[in-house]
Amino acid sequence: MNQQAGHLQADSGPLDQSVGLIVWLKCHGSRSRCRPKDTVSQRRRKGAGLRTCPLTSGKASHFDREDKLRLAVRASETGEWPVKITSIRVFQHDLPVADGPYVMSSGPVWALDTTLVAVTLSNGMVGWGETCPLGPTYAPAHAKGARAALELLAPALIGASVQSPRALQRLMDARLAGHGYAKAALEVGAYDALGQALGLRVVDLLGGAVSGDVPAYFAISVGTPEDMAREAAERAQEGYRRLQLKVGGRSLEVDIEAAHRVREAAGPGVRLVLDANRGLTAADTITLSQALEDLPLTLEQPCNTLRELAQVHPRLRHPLYMDESAVDLETVVSAAGQGLVEGFGLKLTRMGGLGPMMAARDICRAAGLRCSCDDSWGGDIVAAACVQ
Repeated sequence: MNQQAGHLQADSGPLDQSVGLIVWLKCHGSRSRCRPKDTVSQRRRKGAGLRTCPLTSGKASHFDREDKLRLAVRASETGEWPVKITSIRVFQHDLPVADGPYVMSSGPVWALDTTLVAVTLSNGMVGWGETCPLGPTYAPAHAKGARAALELLAPALIGASVQSPRALQRLMDARLAGHGYAKAALEVGAYDALGQALGLRVVDLLGGAVSGDVPAYFAISVGTPEDMAREAAERAQEGYRRLQLKVGGRSLEVDIEAAHRVREAAGPGVRLVLDANRGLTAADTITLSQALEDLPLTLEQPCNTLRELAQVHPRLRHPLYMDESAVDLETVVSAAGQGLVEGFGLKLTRMGGLGPMMAARDICRAAGLRCSCDDSWGGDIVAAACVQ
């Protein structure tokens, strides 16, 4: 076995059922997303790396302050960053939906196939990343495709320094076109490992936090108007100031009734977003907005294509957000420049990682557009990365 292939082999220990690059984890009792869109309602903490991810806690206890000082001294003397990637391990995990199913316009979701990536450095640090496509039809991404891409990308990163995650992005781009959702897992893992090596949080590597709290919203899946209103009241009572209502996949009359009931149940001071996940036609989108023109709310990605969004935008009574169509920085720049939307629902893995996500956020800020920063799905690692 050549040296590079050896780095890709999963190690022994509690995860001993390795199949080449992939270790299949079938332990359904591990931590999953407690509730959809609900795991980023937390404070940024002191520490290193992603910090909020329990899978990384305790991994770096042997790497103390003296080690970090020696690392810094060697880097200053030699001009070389000695901490390099020595292995990349990929794990598959079945991620059940707590209190499932989660229902969108396309149907119910009971569980998803998520992929975890462990990036190990020469000093023993282990950084974690994750990518969890929302099934094979939600977007041009799927779980097995992510792992196939990771198997192709990983050899290019063995021996590479983690000093510059941007340089790692270029290595990955040179190896494989597209597949940002797979590259994101490796980039986040590299950031996590680098943060631990320096004793810094990932948010500090990205330029520093401007707030100690990260606001969260709660997504209410498709249900009866009564059930959606009941949950809206409960979440508002818990302190959520933004609620996202899933709509579509049923008659407009029911969605209209649900919006009115939720608005009444949530009370004043709660912002409402109606998210159809591309499940409405252009005509239905216009009808829905006009029927609800008396309610203050936002429409998120009601139609499937950019052409349809451009078609409906002038006739809507509400602000329009782009979500699924915001697939890369080029699209975000173009849509912002054309005034196509009033905001974006940005997704970490869809954009390709923390670097592209930060650039998209800054574009929104410069254009005076709102944006939310989260992901389509995932567990604690994705949630921790989004908090950064």
